[in-house]
Amino acid sequence: MMELILNINLLLLIVISIAIVATGTVRRAVILSGVLSIGAAFAYMLLAAPDVALAEAVIGSTISTIILLVGIKKSRLFTVYYVKTRDTVRDEIFKAIEKNLLTKELDPQFICTNKDKMYVKEHHDFEMLVREVDDKVEIYGEKSNSVFCEVLESIEDEVGAENIIIKDIYNMKED
Repeated sequence: MMELILNINLLLLIVISIAIVATGTVRRAVILSGVLSIGAAFAYMLLAAPDVALAEAVIGSTISTIILLVGIKKSRLFTVYYVKTRDTVRDEIFKAIEKNLLTKELDPQFICTNKDKMYVKEHHDFEMLVREVDDKVEIYGEKSNSVFCEVLESIEDEVGAENIIIKDIYNMKED
């Protein structure tokens, strides 16, 4: 009976390993690797190696999974600065940005500021800077950034391309 349980567990470990390699998202792969580690700890328990099982359970499934998830969370952040030039904000811009970023499993971080665009450029790291001037929207970012370009397309669809002025961050000048 013990041998049957061990064989089933090992078969499940193989299936989970294949699922980790085949999955399309990093977050799902990290979670599956935590499940794989728990399955390996169970296999070590069945093989009468409780010390190895405990080490695998603590290090493999808990600590490494948490560290990987925190690292993924930190690296998947897309920072958008909104330079406030008037009292009202056009929500459709931010909804379009958020919708597009969430489909890419990126977490949008919107920061609203009253500082000048040049101050923001010199003192802060960001992927996109949005500024409304009259009825137009100025959007600054790296044109070589593929995510930036895809987000721009979704904004143009939502807001209308005629209302958007796209500028490269490296060519930003004082008004």
